[in-house]
Amino acid sequence: MINQDVLNYIRGQIALGVSRDVIKKSLSTGGWSEADMVEAFAAIDGIRMPPPPVPAPPPPPPIQPISSPVAQSSIQQRPVPGVSTISTAPVRRRSVWPWILLILLLIIVGLAAAIYFWYPSIVDKYFGTEAPPAPIVEQQPAPVQNNTTVNINVPVASSTGTTTTTTTTTTSTTTATTTR
Repeated sequence: MINQDVLNYIRGQIALGVSRDVIKKSLSTGGWSEADMVEAFAAIDGIRMPPPPVPAPPPPPPIQPISSPVAQSSIQQRPVPGVSTISTAPVRRRSVWPWILLILLLIIVGLAAAIYFWYPSIVDKYFGTEAPPAPIVEQQPAPVQNNTTVNINVPVASSTGTTTTTTTTTTSTTTATTTR
């Protein structure tokens, strides 16, 4: 940390025109360390000194597992020539066949759909099995006639107290025509 008294002293000496070497000698005789002088001159010159690095905490000691004693087997192993004692299991990759089968199935379904929709038009186009279209004929519709006969039986009372039935027949003819 820079002492403000040292900074004021150095600024005053520089303003009077005293050289840096003379200022350093007078500060060292006054009991200031070389690091304090360098830091003070750097602050006056506008150079910022980086703060001293913070010491890193020491790493924790490694944890060693507690092992229980294991009985040694009495079987001795002999090395087999041509066989490695250290074996690594190969990384198992997924098979490609399910993807290939899925793609083939999609292609077959697509072709079946295309054949279903376009087969009749292809056969008709190249083999001519389609009959020529019938000509369109416009005809006037025939007039409709409606003959209706209605028999109405109406009882009629007479002044003598007897009832007689009168039958009336009505015939109507209706002719309707439609035009396009």
